[in-house]
Amino acid sequence: MITVATVDNSAPWQANLWLRYDRPGHRTRMVECLVQAPLKVQRSFYPDNTGQCQTMLLHTGGGMVGGDRLGYDVVLEAQSDVCFTSASAGKIYRSLGPWSEQRVNLEVGVDASVLWCPQETIIFDQARYQQNFSIRLQEQARFKGWEIVRLGRTARGEKFTQGHWRSSWEIWQGERLIWGERQQLIGAEQLYESPNALAGFTCLGTYVDLSRSFDQNLVNQAREMINGQGQSPQFGLSLTATQGLIARYRGDSTQEAKNIFTQLSQFC
Repeated sequence: MITVATVDNSAPWQANLWLRYDRPGHRTRMVECLVQAPLKVQRSFYPDNTGQCQTMLLHTGGGMVGGDRLGYDVVLEAQSDVCFTSASAGKIYRSLGPWSEQRVNLEVGVDASVLWCPQETIIFDQARYQQNFSIRLQEQARFKGWEIVRLGRTARGEKFTQGHWRSSWEIWQGERLIWGERQQLIGAEQLYESPNALAGFTCLGTYVDLSRSFDQNLVNQAREMINGQGQSPQFGLSLTATQGLIARYRGDSTQEAKNIFTQLSQFC
């Protein structure tokens, strides 16, 4: 593992993490890793006999402040299988002006699979944060992943009444854009009351599964499974334009969102 020297700790973080995986035999392995503080990874581990490599992403700085720029560049060679998690919730602190930005680029080779399932991101009141995902899938490559955000430190009674959150997703199959989305929320009191925004809830989640082609029958089965377990009614499930699966969560529990999305990733 190579560690790049860091800059002055008083300055905003400008850091990148670069990883590459291959699969010469039964198990996927991490073959290249370039880290720059505060970004690190734990040693890869293999929880079962599928050969999937699980990598835990770490942010040792404790959170992002205005002006921080973090980037993740990951390459999966053919037939690789990797699950990415994070050690703790991400924290985006308030800013007097500059934005915090995080960029994720995934290159997924032929017949490779990636599961992107980090902990939630907590966006403090008055924070300004943008996250960009760019995922490029080669032939027969598969992707499952989610994004979960909590708006405000609700345990302290904080609401997201000032600040700005933006999220951008682009997923390509070869040269074809198969799924894209732009979301944003501008902090305001009325944001919590509008049925077209938070409707009084504090957590939002999106799950995308482009690992196979789904049909409406599978969607109905998955919906019945979730609803039959007494999960939140603020949950929706539908097909993308290319027969992928997309789920939405709106509620008050990031753990509930993770439970629902985990069940979906295992069901389909």
